[in-house]
Amino acid sequence: SLFVIDAETGTLIREFNLPGSTGLASPTMGDYDDDFIDEFAVAGDLNGNLWRFDLSSTDSTSWSVRKVFQPATDFEQPITSAPRLFADPATGGLIALFGTGKYLEPIDRTNIGLPTQTLYAVREQGAVKSRADLVEQTLTSTAVGSTTIFEVTDNAVPTSAGGWYIDFLEQGERDVTSAGALFSLGVAIVSTIIPNGDDPCQPGLRGNVYVLNAP
Repeated sequence: SLFVIDAETGTLIREFNLPGSTGLASPTMGDYDDDFIDEFAVAGDLNGNLWRFDLSSTDSTSWSVRKVFQPATDFEQPITSAPRLFADPATGGLIALFGTGKYLEPIDRTNIGLPTQTLYAVREQGAVKSRADLVEQTLTSTAVGSTTIFEVTDNAVPTSAGGWYIDFLEQGERDVTSAGALFSLGVAIVSTIIPNGDDPCQPGLRGNVYVLNAP
């Protein structure tokens, strides 16, 4: 559930119950008018869904929720961090950028059998979207000494598309934190983690950092 609470009194204003949804992650608030009054929120869940909560009415009983993105298979690509919203100049709306993967339980320390995880940027307006509605961008890697340099394609994302996605390359790579942002440039800074496995003799994590154009 998503709870909307009066910060001054602690009074519950509205609870959004999401049937079939498991483990809703932290929401991100969206403000279309730049008036410091948020009109909506977006949040993902462990199923891999992205939800949009319409909070624009002054009457909380009129608020609503709808699904923005739905994965092909529940729980294969869980969302465990808050999305980051960027302006989408092509449509005049906003685009929600989020990665998938989790690092919450002992089983998450292993990379064996983990499905490929993905970075998504999904337009929050319009009908519910699936992976098939998004434009694929592809990562390639080049080793330069002890450093790996990544490049990503720049395939056009028409207004008819629901956004774009990038599959991570490395086994076990996942995104469990919200992206950093240079909003004036429309740039996202995404950091990932790659567990070393569940061998206590080789603990720890490594990861990659990607700097990308968000819209």
